[in-house]
Amino acid sequence: MKNLTICLLLLIAWPTLQADDQTDINNASQAAAKFINEYVSTTHGSQKGVVEWLKKRRDVFPVFKERIAKLYLDALKRDPELGYEGDAILAGREELGTKYGVVDTFYGREHITVTLQAVKPAGCQHKVEVVMMKDDDGSWKVQTSGDVPM
Repeated sequence: MKNLTICLLLLIAWPTLQADDQTDINNASQAAAKFINEYVSTTHGSQKGVVEWLKKRRDVFPVFKERIAKLYLDALKRDPELGYEGDAILAGREELGTKYGVVDTFYGREHITVTLQAVKPAGCQHKVEVVMMKDDDGSWKVQTSGDVPM
């Protein structure tokens, strides 16, 4: 009887759990797209500029800010002219004005990986993965993106 009661409760709760999952996926996807699109629409000037831009962001976990700063600043110490070869956040080359849209998501319970693909300019097929996690305040924030390890 106890097992039957548990099964019935799960059947009743299942649609609500699925709706919560979909809400999380939608919110994380919107936050990831907003972050990437604001990133590519901003002129940073340099890798140090990217670090400064990230410091001001409230939609990014501190660990991601620290990892980008270390990655870029260490690369600049090794080669002050070139620094890090490419754009670590996008895992490629940044094109100012590129617009990204969500093409896929993976819900890993603790995080949601959002895959975004360039939709502008026409013909650009670049993709970037952004890992989002829910903060204690319930907002979805960037945990990592592109080339930056978790």
